[in-house]
Amino acid sequence: MSEERHDKTIAALRETARRAPPAPGVYRWLDDDGGVLYVGKAKDLRKRLASYFRGGAAAPGGHIAEMVSRAGTIEYVVTASETEALLLEDNFIKEARPPFNLRLRDDKSYPFIEITLIDEWPRVRFFRGRHVPGNLYFGPFSNARKVRETLELIGRIFPYRKCKAERPGRPSGSPCLQYFIDRSLGPCDDRVSRDDYLAQIAHFQRFLEGKRQRVLRALDEEMRRASQALEYERAARLRDQIHALESLAKRGETDFFPEATAPPTVNPKEGMEELQELLKLPHPPRTIDGVDVSNLSGEDAVGSVVTFVDGRPFKSGYRRFRIRSVILVGLHVRLHKLRCHQLHRMPKRL
Repeated sequence: MSEERHDKTIAALRETARRAPPAPGVYRWLDDDGGVLYVGKAKDLRKRLASYFRGGAAAPGGHIAEMVSRAGTIEYVVTASETEALLLEDNFIKEARPPFNLRLRDDKSYPFIEITLIDEWPRVRFFRGRHVPGNLYFGPFSNARKVRETLELIGRIFPYRKCKAERPGRPSGSPCLQYFIDRSLGPCDDRVSRDDYLAQIAHFQRFLEGKRQRVLRALDEEMRRASQALEYERAARLRDQIHALESLAKRGETDFFPEATAPPTVNPKEGMEELQELLKLPHPPRTIDGVDVSNLSGEDAVGSVVTFVDGRPFKSGYRRFRIRSVILVGLHVRLHKLRCHQLHRMPKRL
């Protein structure tokens, strides 16, 4: 890269950092080809990104300086909370395996949230170590304290059993304190059916996957059925659970993935069906393009297109374009020109 081009790139990166909001979120350093160099999270995106460009004695060195020199652009996603940023950061790292995220390369050294689906009465727990086939894992996470705090918070809402043994219960046979403070359904004392217990575990799993609205709809339906069946205590518990989840969403404490942005999902087909429902489409979308345009002081406009087919990245369809003839006009004009350029050059779509 020429010195002049390098200086322009650094100036553009500084401008991106300057425009970042003072809010929690996740940021990604990308190279000129769109490859992910590094993923990080921040309590304040503006301050964190600005720290990469401090001069003098505080200037970053070593791996950070190398990363900045190789970077072509910075992307960031604003989140509702630090907890959301934590989970989104780890999802991005696990997906891209960026070369500068060395400290998270070994999954076995970092904590996960484990759901022990192989148990008759599944547990939810903080977990390190080798994964057990048949169990479900969320992670890896970089901050063990945050994982424990998250489990403590949502454990107040989802009444899965908190005992550690493979089988629920105490030697005395009586329910523990967690049952009496409504943080466990009491499977140890046959106070809940296995089907109802597994339904709560399924709700918890979907909540971690970012499907908050689906969880709320399911709980509301269960509450209505319980009320119609004159199971008023169960209906009241479900009502309180719904209110607690809605309260968390309003406070932004554990809004793990922003639902309006179609969060990552374990099953791409299921994700496309959710998007169909959200956008009220007649059929699930097959092909999705993400289009963006960046520029330096109104000039040197560059457009990028990323493509997904059936909910999975279609990397051979990724494109980058120089936009030479449109300068100092609105973003919508650039996007229109980029889309026309792309459609003109590409073969028949899937």
